Amino acid sequence: MARPLAHGDQMEDLIESVSKYDPAFKGRIVGASADEVTDFQKAVGQSLPTAYKTYLRHMGKNDGGLRVFEDCDHNVRHLWAYYREVANEHPAEPAAPEGCAVVAFRGKEVEEIYLGLGDKTDGPLYWGEDWSNFGQMATSFSKRLEGVALWYSQTSGPLSPFRMVSTVLLREPGRLLKQISRVALAQGFERLEFSDSFSFCGKLDDAVVMAHQWEKARCRLAVASGKKPRTDAIVRKLTKGFSASPNKAAIERSL
Repeated sequence: MARPLAHGDQMEDLIESVSKYDPAFKGRIVGASADEVTDFQKAVGQSLPTAYKTYLRHMGKNDGGLRVFEDCDHNVRHLWAYYREVANEHPAEPAAPEGCAVVAFRGKEVEEIYLGLGDKTDGPLYWGEDWSNFGQMATSFSKRLEGVALWYSQTSGPLSPFRMVSTVLLREPGRLLKQISRVALAQGFERLEFSDSFSFCGKLDDAVVMAHQWEKARCRLAVASGKKPRTDAIVRKLTKGFSASPNKAAIERSL
């Protein structure tokens, strides 16, 4: 099981591991001040999990390109302003579902990511669209962060070993994730500790796989290896019987 990133030394280890492949990473991340974290927690009205507060202190204003929350805005000052805006415009309505905090958003009332607040150390992640759709996306914030950091270090840094990347967005997320896990393990991929009910992280000598499910919405599969034919072959095996959703064709890039 991935250890919760509740202490600064654990977060420092994660930052060091990414910096091995991207030496400029440390210079890009921007943490939040203690006052900024406190202000945001006051706006939420409940205590934030320690793992998330540790993340905020190290990357609360810029995560250096990890894209922990994909394309959603996660800047702690913007989150604080978001809560203030909701309180001013809709004082009778909560900004997040009960027992959760908004930790990232993409446009007002478009798409939000929530962190569960039931545990003092860590918490699950959920997604929502205008409160009409709602689903889980990670069993813990720590697992999500460590999985994303692994993917970035293996594929995106200037010294990363795997340069050929294929990303596919598909529907039927739950059934696809089970297939990806089963087929990847049969192919010899090692299931890494960051995997959970909503993601599969696997590594083989010449390739790395990251599949991430947004419950009830979509599954994003990313595969990387040293050669394009190898990458394409893995994608075909893992997604056999499925197709990319309309207007969401496979995106391939050579870094």
